[in-house]
Amino acid sequence: MSNPAPVTLMEHTDAPCEITDVASYCEQMCLELKTLAAQNDLVFLSYLLEMAAKEAAEVAGGPQTKQ
Repeated sequence: MSNPAPVTLMEHTDAPCEITDVASYCEQMCLELKTLAAQNDLVFLSYLLEMAAKEAAEVAGGPQTKQ
């Protein structure tokens, strides 16, 4: 598998981002959205966001998220 091209976040900067930084940011966002979904009884959506956060954590190389 080849390394993907760096991601550019046009809204914030024209500088390319490291894929691990993007994954870490996605993990944080997914966890926040998971909490919001769970607080509003969106059980399946909360589950999906948790799975996405775990995938992002794996890509970022950090510790797995807590359940």
